[in-house]
Amino acid sequence: MNSQNRVIQLDSQLLDDELGSLLNKQLDDSISILKLSQWKDEFQLGLSLLLFRLTTWRGSTYGLKLHNLALMGSKNGLGLKKKIFLLGLILGKYGYSKFNSYLYRENGKEKVKEAIEKLTKLYQLLDFYNFVSFLVGGRFPNLAYRISQIELKKTKLVQEQSETISFEFQNRQLIWNTLTEFLMFIMPKLNLSYFLKSDAKIDPNLRFLPERVCLICYSKDSNEKKDDSLDNHLVTNPHETNCGHVYCYTCICNQLELGKREGKLWACARCGEEVEYAKPV
Repeated sequence: MNSQNRVIQLDSQLLDDELGSLLNKQLDDSISILKLSQWKDEFQLGLSLLLFRLTTWRGSTYGLKLHNLALMGSKNGLGLKKKIFLLGLILGKYGYSKFNSYLYRENGKEKVKEAIEKLTKLYQLLDFYNFVSFLVGGRFPNLAYRISQIELKKTKLVQEQSETISFEFQNRQLIWNTLTEFLMFIMPKLNLSYFLKSDAKIDPNLRFLPERVCLICYSKDSNEKKDDSLDNHLVTNPHETNCGHVYCYTCICNQLELGKREGKLWACARCGEEVEYAKPV
């Protein structure tokens, strides 16, 4: 399989992810207006199921259709068993998210938390191996497709046509990512922390949250009852403190600036040690 097909498959997935993000953003805004934030996960699950019914269940997604691709599990298309498997992944992701939220709100159960951490790292390793295999062989762009033996293939109507690559979406993403990284770097330098109030003390029980979660933004949103989902508070642009713990770049910069304004060093939310500096990971 040539490299063009690999680019098209990845591009179609990026388009689907972008569509999902846009719809979830609109849904989140609507939920906030209606003051139904406690049902946020259920509304997102409903949206995912609706998209699944309108796209994957029919053998393709909007991103795949733009590139004239279809989900193929066999010569006759995507069978019922494979559709049920993909549906189970959506329900499983929802269940995993709810279980994680429940688990890390409870004290104790350290062995269960450690087991989940190890399983998460194992999944990430397998996902990386699958992606490398995809780059080499051009089949199964994600781990779920490899397990279920689902491939992305050209539809019959365009199999004889020459393949072309459109880099418009990738270029747009590159520009947006560059702009986002620039803003994330420059915003803390503008001393906006002058207008901020000191954050409430972080609950000591939150110190046992996974390292991938930023305790600062998670604590802030959970205290304000905005969002307590772990997946929405993953560390962005990670920076490591002198005590060895990792936070979002903007979060740790704001805390350091607030500490300077108040004339004292900020205490790490995980170990309590005074933070003097933070460096990129």
